[in-house]
Amino acid sequence: MRSQSLIFFRESFKDFIRNPILAIPTAILLIFFTLFSKLSVSVNYKFTQTPAITAWLVFFVVISLCVMSFLFSSLIGMSKESIGKKASPRSFLFYGKKFWTKNFVIIVLILAVYNAIRFAAHYSAFYIGKAISLDVNAAKILFFIIFFVGLAGILIFLAFSSFFLIVYNLSIKQSINSSFSYVSKNYPLVLSLTILFFIINESLSKINYPLIVDIINSLIIVPYISLIFTRLMYKK
Repeated sequence: MRSQSLIFFRESFKDFIRNPILAIPTAILLIFFTLFSKLSVSVNYKFTQTPAITAWLVFFVVISLCVMSFLFSSLIGMSKESIGKKASPRSFLFYGKKFWTKNFVIIVLILAVYNAIRFAAHYSAFYIGKAISLDVNAAKILFFIIFFVGLAGILIFLAFSSFFLIVYNLSIKQSINSSFSYVSKNYPLVLSLTILFFIINESLSKINYPLIVDIINSLIIVPYISLIFTRLMYKK
């Protein structure tokens, strides 16, 4: 498994060097969120009624998810084309327009499952900690353990849904089923890579310059991870 992982890292790095345009979708996403977040703050200050604030929040979330869906569809499609060759800039719009609606559903599903796991972990840690009189630090550790078990036991099986959707042009149901099947057969490898990327993300978060972290993630880490995941499950 170690040698296989090294091959994926090395070959994906070569693909990334050959195709720096892979950073375009995530760079656009960074710019969008930076500007849209500033606009949202400005709009919130102008609203004084709760219904108006709630309506704007819903609008902000829906638009953000639509943009994410379009750009991640573009990124995955371009990652597919980048394996062993150069991706075409035209594929940015092609994959985005073709798959954003289906990918939107998958992203919403993943976020819903993630939040459900986080909610369950939070309240489980709270009530268990209260029942056995845990201190705050011990309760935090318990929360992390429950949360990690939920992610590793449930959410990880959805990790490749968008990739199967776009790479193989499947339906939403087929994409989710394919992701479950792939992760089940390759669980140690997928879990190891997920933990590695989590450690990298946590390490970057220690940098005291958030903008630099966002730029590194957008221009390097996320496109590179997309290439690795695409190469993992893509069979020409």
